[in-house]
Amino acid sequence: MKVKEITDFLNTKFPAALQEKYDNTGEQIAFFDNDIRNIMLAVDIDTTVIDESIENDCNLIITHHPFLFKPIKKITTGDPSSELLIRLLSNEITLFSLHTNLDKIFYNKLGNLFGIENEQLLIKTDSFNDKDYGFGTCGKLKSPMKLHELLSAIKNTLNLDFLTYSGNDNTSIETIAAVNGAGGSVIEEILSSGSVDCIITGDITYHHYKTAANYGIPVIDAGHFGTEKILLKSLKEEIDSFLSQYGSKDETGLFISQNESNPFKLFI
Repeated sequence: MKVKEITDFLNTKFPAALQEKYDNTGEQIAFFDNDIRNIMLAVDIDTTVIDESIENDCNLIITHHPFLFKPIKKITTGDPSSELLIRLLSNEITLFSLHTNLDKIFYNKLGNLFGIENEQLLIKTDSFNDKDYGFGTCGKLKSPMKLHELLSAIKNTLNLDFLTYSGNDNTSIETIAAVNGAGGSVIEEILSSGSVDCIITGDITYHHYKTAANYGIPVIDAGHFGTEKILLKSLKEEIDSFLSQYGSKDETGLFISQNESNPFKLFI
């Protein structure tokens, strides 16, 4: 199977028309006519992901975050970003990204991990082919939980080393809003809706926490990496299905990076 066959499938399944205006999804580096050997999925491109891809003979890397957001002015040895590009090019590795278009297709994946019911799209941004798209989901837990119980469930489900949060540990939680990635930017919009008992997302700042405290609503920061790494499993399932449909599943290895890690650490 050629690289272009996979990228055409991805562009159809996750239309670029759904991406936000600031985004740059799709082909970052493309060797369309090359035969695909193996595929690596990752949240970001970095040296560990490239090393892991080369070790597994992957000549296609699909990341969630685009590597190229701004025009490249120069490529020089010694510059970290340039070095990544040079390695990808010299090894003829195609780099493809699915970012906000994937977020909108997989808007409910984070919430589904906690078994919410009667879910609804949280923040509508687009109508495309007679269907609404946007970010995050809102729904009820199967049974109410104390905040400390929900914290434990999130930490274990997402396999996280730590969480940051606000609110009283004994607060009863029934309705949650879950937004993967940088959901801090929509905290006030969610809070003003008055329809949730708790918000789960990533990239929460001091002022987001203070605003939530004024509303009396607990907020849980499960991290940008932690809330988006889980999307790769669903992406793998979509690609597996495509490869099986065209009889290429046995010929093409498909991996989720095991070596990339959350850049945040806690010193206590």
